[in-house]
Amino acid sequence: MEFDDDLQQYVVEHKGILFAWDEEPEEYEELIDKLAEAYWKKIDSIARYISADLEGMYGAHSIESIKEKLGMPLIDPDNGEINWLEHTFDGEHIFTLEYMDEEFKELSYFMVNG
Repeated sequence: MEFDDDLQQYVVEHKGILFAWDEEPEEYEELIDKLAEAYWKKIDSIARYISADLEGMYGAHSIESIKEKLGMPLIDPDNGEINWLEHTFDGEHIFTLEYMDEEFKELSYFMVNG
């Protein structure tokens, strides 16, 4: 784990996902393993959940196209957020999706910031 000066958070990459915390956690290995497994298992339903909002801004895209364009997610376990900072829909916005459980079964609110 290292401190990322740009994000001003402690980060670790695991299974193609960047995890970030404001305060350095003491134990996180089990949690990030569980979240990474759940994210990749639920990526199709996550893409479907945000597809209507993305269509309103960028036009229609298939679920496969959305998944490709999202790129690497950044998950903030403390705040219950998935962020996509380097997606390829545009170079201006940050996408944030709130989740309510560690299996990503309950998704809450999708925001486009920037």
